Amino acid sequence: MLHTPDARKFVSLLRQLKTNPVQAQSMHRAGRATAKQYAWPDMIERLFLPRLDLLRSCPELRFDDTAETTLWQTPSEAALG
Repeated sequence: MLHTPDARKFVSLLRQLKTNPVQAQSMHRAGRATAKQYAWPDMIERLFLPRLDLLRSCPELRFDDTAETTLWQTPSEAALG
């Protein structure tokens, strides 16, 4: 990504990339790798699931102890106790 509010600097950086394909390709690969970190399956695995496991391990965080299910239990999990 070329970050600058200065149009002349932006054009200069763009020309530099046009004349240096190795640098441009390196930036392209780095950008794709960064973007993959924000794909939904990875976000769910890295951020949501660990917190879900934490909630399951804390019975004092249940929203309604009389309900058959909680926000993090499926009906089949609730039936198992």
